[in-house]
Amino acid sequence: MDVDVFVGLDVNMVDTSMQLPWEHGTAFKYPIKNYGVPGSKKNFDHLLKFLSDSILSGMDVFVGCIGGHGRTGLVLAALVNHMTGEVDAIRYVRENYCIKAVDNQKQEHWLHRHYGIKLPEAKKPKYQGSILDRQW
Repeated sequence: MDVDVFVGLDVNMVDTSMQLPWEHGTAFKYPIKNYGVPGSKKNFDHLLKFLSDSILSGMDVFVGCIGGHGRTGLVLAALVNHMTGEVDAIRYVRENYCIKAVDNQKQEHWLHRHYGIKLPEAKKPKYQGSILDRQW
């Protein structure tokens, strides 16, 4: 992967050669449990500052977990909010990255509680029909 900064959000992600001090770039793991949220807001704030500083200095940055939805979406939504002040950052990430980003209410509420990010509108269940709709 040709990036300047690689951040793996899963403890089981494969190490890259970028972790070797003589290789170009920076690679590290910032583990967040699957379907979970960061354990320390203070450390997460440091991650956001590091990522935004890297992006603003022109570096190519990769952030990812195993599926690329929940934890990745959480980091991206927080980063969008951090860099732009966008309060509807979950919607922004879902529209511009992946509709499945930030994949559970625990993550949505964590972003709202710590960064004031707007909660997405509740999804209405699709109408599945009823027995009365059947043709007899």
